[in-house]
Amino acid sequence: MSHEIRTPMNAVIGFSELLSSQVTDKKQQSHLNAIKTAGNSLLTLINDILDLSKIEAGRLEIQYEVVNPYTIFNELKQIFALSIANKKLKFIVDIDDNLPLVLVLDETRLRQVLLNLIGNAIKFTETGYIKLSTQTIYKADDQKKVDFIIAVADTGIGIPDDQQELIFESFRQQDGQSTRKYGGTGLGLAITKRLVEMMNGYISVMSQVGAGSVFEITLWDVDVSTTKRVVETKNAPFDLKSISFEKARILVVDDVESNRCLIKEWLSQANLDVFEAEDGQKGLLIANEIHPDIILMDIRMPVMDGYEATKLLKDNPTTKEIPVIALTAGAKVSENSKLKAYKFDEYLSKPVNLQELFDMLSHYLTRRTGVITETMPVEPLKNISNDNIVKLPELLNTLEKSIMPTWAEINGVMEMDAIEDFAGQILKLGEDYRVPGLINYADSLHNFCQNFDVTNLGETLKTFPEIVKQLKGNIDEPKIIDFDCG
Repeated sequence: MSHEIRTPMNAVIGFSELLSSQVTDKKQQSHLNAIKTAGNSLLTLINDILDLSKIEAGRLEIQYEVVNPYTIFNELKQIFALSIANKKLKFIVDIDDNLPLVLVLDETRLRQVLLNLIGNAIKFTETGYIKLSTQTIYKADDQKKVDFIIAVADTGIGIPDDQQELIFESFRQQDGQSTRKYGGTGLGLAITKRLVEMMNGYISVMSQVGAGSVFEITLWDVDVSTTKRVVETKNAPFDLKSISFEKARILVVDDVESNRCLIKEWLSQANLDVFEAEDGQKGLLIANEIHPDIILMDIRMPVMDGYEATKLLKDNPTTKEIPVIALTAGAKVSENSKLKAYKFDEYLSKPVNLQELFDMLSHYLTRRTGVITETMPVEPLKNISNDNIVKLPELLNTLEKSIMPTWAEINGVMEMDAIEDFAGQILKLGEDYRVPGLINYADSLHNFCQNFDVTNLGETLKTFPEIVKQLKGNIDEPKIIDFDCG
């Protein structure tokens, strides 16, 4: 049933997104936006009903993995930035200083819970603010486990005392709530409560009518990971026109022609050569003939399904190294273990999200974005006035004593606000001392932050010590500084 429902939605949402990148007429764009909005609303309803049915049937599993909570909070700020701005609200994020860099959580379900709570807070708040805050309580001196508390507060319409328990029941909404004005099915908080409980947690609400609400989640005994791996994800507004890859061959194996057509259109616009197969058996033949760089494999197909086809590919010495990405209409968590058993490299859920697809491909292909990634032009130091050359030792002292410690704190963490502040400091120094290389470097960091391009941002951030080193080597005898800004 999940497959039958989600597959048509893949075509509806996918082709409307594709048309949006091609249509310039304002009236037609308006019609497309209406289709996309309706399609996404329907998909949300479908997912809610399917999630609830799986929870009630005991078939929804919690999958724990290493997670950087700071990355999740950064994503949430990006995701809700537009809706917050449209309502002229303030979005306050107050993260506990004791929050570990890496926790062991179900990232997908935690994000789902927070998306729902923050989305509700925005929906029911007309003036004031939304506040996301955290508190971390370590369980022992060894600091291996924490109680992780997350609160979402708002200054919205509030909830009467006698309604505060009812809102967590399925298909229940606050009495007097205008469905026409606010929408919703009454499933969101019911699912949220059950997901929190499945993650060994508890959710509560404190509210006053006319003053706002605070929803608080407590996740007990969360493991603190010792790994240094930082999970990088992206949820910035996505522009298909700005993305391109180095030439590569992609094989799409799917029995639904509209699915293949949509993916082919997306990938062709990104400079990729696309080959098609309508079942696993034909996919094997084409893979052995052309040896594609990546295979996108549907699961349920006639003649030979995706499981069997992938197993045969991975058992064949000539094709076993080709990455195979599963396209599944089932929930990620429930099918994850089976996909791993059949040696899939990655998986995406249908309807396939354009940005998720391109982010996944970026793991395996060389990506070129519309963001400036080439070395930025830098004017030589010899063009700086004598007064400013004299001041360069002073600049270097500031960089080494004040700026380098800041860089050491933020390098590798991907905390966007902190990196923006760092870039602002570099920009001011570059302008004050008239060093174009620093100005260009700061502009690169700012551009990557704005586009949430964590790959180029991380690489550019790493080069800062080398920039300081180059600057230091040019103080005694000014010469051209060739900063590589990513």
